[in-house]
Amino acid sequence: MNSKFLFFALIFLFSVSSCGKYSDGPSVSFVSKEKRLCRTWVLEKIDHSNGYSTSDFYWKLTFVNDKSLKLEHKNEFDEIIPTSSTWDWLMGSYGLTITTGTLPMGLPSGSQNYEIKRLTTKELWIEDRGSLIKYYFKAE
Repeated sequence: MNSKFLFFALIFLFSVSSCGKYSDGPSVSFVSKEKRLCRTWVLEKIDHSNGYSTSDFYWKLTFVNDKSLKLEHKNEFDEIIPTSSTWDWLMGSYGLTITTGTLPMGLPSGSQNYEIKRLTTKELWIEDRGSLIKYYFKAE
């Protein structure tokens, strides 16, 4: 009986440790992906694939369970501009589709697809697959 318990415990531990959904973690979470995502996130920094990194932008994203998204960003006059948007899971929850209206300063509008690299209750890292830009957010 002890050997059967040990066998199943080892299989469980192996399957849990090897099934991390997001490449940068967490490998195991007892909080659903939707509960981790649906909160307010503030942009910490942006890393470009060419090595350029910046934290000069102000973006605040508030994901809501009904798939609505409130996006706040600052314009060239340092005014905070709210934009109503929507979101949905992409690739079965490995990514996000964010749909926005027209945005100033050359920010992407329309539907953009992002791969989730890390999703915890305190960190959200997403990557724009088209331009290989990573966005690092922290929970507000």
